Amino acid sequence: MEKLKAAFTMLDANKDGRVNASELQSMLKRLGIHIQEEFTQELIKAASPSENGLINETEFLQWMGKLTCTSSSSEASADDVSEDLIAAFRVFDKDRNGFITKE
Repeated sequence: MEKLKAAFTMLDANKDGRVNASELQSMLKRLGIHIQEEFTQELIKAASPSENGLINETEFLQWMGKLTCTSSSSEASADDVSEDLIAAFRVFDKDRNGFITKE
């Protein structure tokens, strides 16, 4: 949970307690993930039920909780890491065909 809160804090570049599409896209670019702005907007919509174009910390934690399995111990096992990677892959595999395209 603390790591997810730290991730949210890193995403929230202007420190207003909310993450917008621009902040999310900037972080993804720093991670070497280049996606179109429209897709970033879709990610924001998926994470924020209020559909206001912003993700607050609670929404972010709930969204990440749906995408990842948390480990019950402080050390992640190989299975936990694999599950996290699969969950992260699924975020970008929108049509669930097993591939991530450039688009």
